[in-house]
Amino acid sequence: MIKLENTKRGLGICNKGDYEDLNELYDAISQVSDLFFSTLTESILDDYKKNKIDEKQKEEYLESYESMHDCILGLCYDIRHAYQGDRKIEYINENKYYSVDVLYPWMIYYMMFFRILDEEEFCKRDFQLLPFPYNQIAYQRHKSILNYFNGEVWNCLIDFLGKTKTFTFYNVQEIYLCEIFAYINYFEAYCYYYCDINKSKSIRKSMLLTLLYECVNFRAKNNDYKQAVKKIEDTSHQKYLSLSKFNEDYMKIYRAKGIIYTTDFAELEMSYGDVDWDNLKY
Repeated sequence: MIKLENTKRGLGICNKGDYEDLNELYDAISQVSDLFFSTLTESILDDYKKNKIDEKQKEEYLESYESMHDCILGLCYDIRHAYQGDRKIEYINENKYYSVDVLYPWMIYYMMFFRILDEEEFCKRDFQLLPFPYNQIAYQRHKSILNYFNGEVWNCLIDFLGKTKTFTFYNVQEIYLCEIFAYINYFEAYCYYYCDINKSKSIRKSMLLTLLYECVNFRAKNNDYKQAVKKIEDTSHQKYLSLSKFNEDYMKIYRAKGIIYTTDFAELEMSYGDVDWDNLKY
């Protein structure tokens, strides 16, 4: 069974399992996400045919969904390379285990996305949209795997942040619908911010808590969020990278150039942190 645990420096979560564990997780993520995005795409095309949206809106929606899907498949990429032996390998009681470290901001993104998938309902026609054989029974099995995966992420958060703070957020996120999964650029930038060499493990705990609250509409009224932001700003001597700040920065740079949407924003993301990705120690 797959096991998730926090990395030593708190930069991410180690995803560990034997060949079958990781292979099954890979299938669950890839096939369920294919199902989800194929239904979204079909819905957009249907709206376009019915003149509910114009050509420009259709293309913007489809491009956005494609970017989100590619992001989820990024986790599949890491998991596949892990069970193929391209990442870390260890032997426990003569059993071979494979593992891969994934940055904490992205693990939060994946967890939120799988939570959204858990709330979706698919009909028989949705499965027929896929270019490969898939059915409701296989979907239910994969859904249980993703729910277990999310449970493991929550356990890692409890270990890293403590029960009180984790459950405070857990109770909030059960109430408010999370729409943060669309903000890929923000999470990419937050990885620079989170992994900056000048940030300590203690500060990263506050940064992780605030990122969790960025995923709900409750944060402005929450004392935990405000105190964590103050701690981050007092220690790092820089303004906290909230979703609203990122959007302001993004608008200033790209809208001024006439660019509405882009996934190539190195000019912006590198300004949030100094990270040596080639020698990053998790």
